[in-house]
Amino acid sequence: LLVLAFTIAAGVSLFYRPAPPTTLSGGDNEVTEPLSPSIHDLYLAGRYNLSTRTPEGLTRALEQFTQIIARDPNHAGAYAELANTYNLLPQYALMPADIAYPQAKTAAERAIRLDAKLAAGYSALGFTEFFWSRDFSRSKALFEEALALDPNSAQTYAWYAMTIMHSGEFGKALAAISKAQELDPESRAIVANKALILFHAGNTKEAIAILKELRRTAPGHLATPFYLATMFLDEEDYEGSLRESPQAPPPQK
Repeated sequence: LLVLAFTIAAGVSLFYRPAPPTTLSGGDNEVTEPLSPSIHDLYLAGRYNLSTRTPEGLTRALEQFTQIIARDPNHAGAYAELANTYNLLPQYALMPADIAYPQAKTAAERAIRLDAKLAAGYSALGFTEFFWSRDFSRSKALFEEALALDPNSAQTYAWYAMTIMHSGEFGKALAAISKAQELDPESRAIVANKALILFHAGNTKEAIAILKELRRTAPGHLATPFYLATMFLDEEDYEGSLRESPQAPPPQK
């Protein structure tokens, strides 16, 4: 497995504007210190960066949720989103699975302990149980618990759809991913995963058309070239598959 370089950059994200500096009086020597972003601002920036599904975005999201927890160790939402970030890193070959998934599970379980009604915690843990622990029955129960707590979570529907796809229930998977798209029509990840489900359901031409459009409108999205390379290979378009492959993260071993 080729693992892309992964570094948590120090400092504050560029996705928010820092507050004006405050000046501390010290006689002839005045010290100017920038105000730290609020925890709420960090949380919003982290969720935005997580949604981009780019190496830079995922790296920044990991940094920001870690910063929040350092400042507020009881922030259940930050633990849930930290778990979501760790869950995605091996999916995009940005961190080895045996490092990322245990961290995701720890963070998700911490989120649930802090807030037993936090749907995102159950959803994150459901993802880890499916892709890492391979406990499919528990994963299904956790996703269903998350949807019972928050029936309007696009991310939970999307991840639930992907797990259903693996069991071959393509009709149910398409229904779930379509519900996710209705709830969050701007999500590039949901569009890409809908294309993947369509491909596995046998609708390859429709899937490729969706991904080509996604590549045009969101060229930095990580999953698009890998999905296209796989689909072109299945269609025996070897030139197209090779054209996409160098840009794509390698599949998990």
